[in-house]
Amino acid sequence: MRMNTRLGRIMYGISFVVSVGMIVVVWAVLQPSVVFSVSFTLFVVGIAVWNGRKAFGASPEPR
Repeated sequence: MRMNTRLGRIMYGISFVVSVGMIVVVWAVLQPSVVFSVSFTLFVVGIAVWNGRKAFGASPEPR
Protein backbone atom coordinates (compact mmCIF):
# COMPACT_ATOMS: atom_id res chain seq x y z
CA MET A 1 0.00 0.00 0.00
CA ARG A 2 1.26 3.45 -0.84
CA MET A 3 1.60 5.57 2.27
CA ASN A 4 1.81 8.90 0.42
CA THR A 5 -1.97 9.11 -0.04
CA ARG A 6 -4.87 10.48 1.97
CA LEU A 7 -5.54 7.05 3.49
CA GLY A 8 -1.86 6.70 4.39
CA ARG A 9 -1.92 10.05 6.17
CA ILE A 10 -5.06 9.06 8.09
CA MET A 11 -3.41 5.81 9.11
CA TYR A 12 -0.32 7.76 10.20
CA GLY A 13 -2.51 10.02 12.35
CA ILE A 14 -4.07 7.01 14.03
CA SER A 15 -0.68 5.38 14.62
CA PHE A 16 0.68 8.66 16.02
CA VAL A 17 -2.15 8.83 18.58
CA VAL A 18 -1.53 5.19 19.53
CA SER A 19 2.21 5.91 19.88
CA VAL A 20 1.56 8.82 22.24
CA GLY A 21 -0.82 6.63 24.24
CA MET A 22 1.81 3.89 24.54
CA ILE A 23 4.40 6.39 25.80
CA VAL A 24 1.94 7.78 28.37
CA VAL A 25 1.09 4.29 29.60
CA VAL A 26 4.76 3.36 30.01
CA TRP A 27 5.74 6.58 31.81
CA ALA A 28 2.60 7.18 33.90
CA VAL A 29 1.07 3.77 34.56
CA LEU A 30 3.75 1.09 34.37
CA GLN A 31 6.66 3.26 35.62
CA PRO A 32 9.49 0.84 34.82
CA SER A 33 13.15 1.79 35.16
CA VAL A 34 14.29 5.05 33.58
CA VAL A 35 16.58 3.23 31.15
CA PHE A 36 13.70 1.12 29.80
CA SER A 37 11.36 4.13 29.64
CA VAL A 38 13.84 6.25 27.70
CA SER A 39 14.80 3.44 25.30
CA PHE A 40 11.14 2.55 24.71
CA THR A 41 10.30 6.20 24.08
CA LEU A 42 13.14 6.55 21.57
CA PHE A 43 12.00 3.35 19.83
CA VAL A 44 8.39 4.55 19.54
CA VAL A 45 9.45 8.03 18.38
CA GLY A 46 11.72 6.44 15.77
CA ILE A 47 8.84 4.39 14.39
CA ALA A 48 6.57 7.47 14.33
CA VAL A 49 9.20 9.52 12.47
CA TRP A 50 9.76 6.69 9.96
CA ASN A 51 6.02 6.37 9.30
CA GLY A 52 5.65 10.14 9.06
CA ARG A 53 8.37 10.33 6.43
CA LYS A 54 6.60 7.64 4.42
CA ALA A 55 3.15 9.22 4.86
CA PHE A 56 4.21 12.70 3.82
CA GLY A 57 6.57 11.79 1.01
CA ALA A 58 9.95 12.60 2.54
CA SER A 59 11.29 9.13 1.71
CA PRO A 60 11.00 7.56 -1.74
CA GLU A 61 8.55 4.72 -2.31
CA PRO A 62 10.16 1.52 -3.59
CA ARG A 63 9.08 0.60 -7.10
